[in-house]
Amino acid sequence: MDEDQAAGPAGMEPIPVPVHGEVAIRGDVPTAPKAAGFGAWATYTLAATTAAQKILPYDEQRARAVLIISGTGPVYVGSRAQCQASPVLGGQLATGTIVETRNKQELWLAPDGTHTATVTVLAERWAS
Repeated sequence: MDEDQAAGPAGMEPIPVPVHGEVAIRGDVPTAPKAAGFGAWATYTLAATTAAQKILPYDEQRARAVLIISGTGPVYVGSRAQCQASPVLGGQLATGTIVETRNKQELWLAPDGTHTATVTVLAERWAS
């Protein structure tokens, strides 16, 4: 099908057709990656005894988030309950680690109780 056929007779614009049920697309579908509509940076400096804190809120529009860990010790990330537990639970991220996440859940941060660390966060959102 060429461009003239796709546009319809006499150059009419295509009209969306409501679909009920399932639609299957077979074969290759050309796509073009797009940049997120918004990005924000934040830096969190942790002493060994800093209280757990929320570093990413729940966000339906989040495209991705990047965490960059530096300093002398590891940090923990996870849910509020994991980061406020004693001992701290969640995922342990070592210094020098760069982590990318692509989910919408909130993320909390806590130090390991012994070392200092700095965590830089990039949060990218799709335009709403």
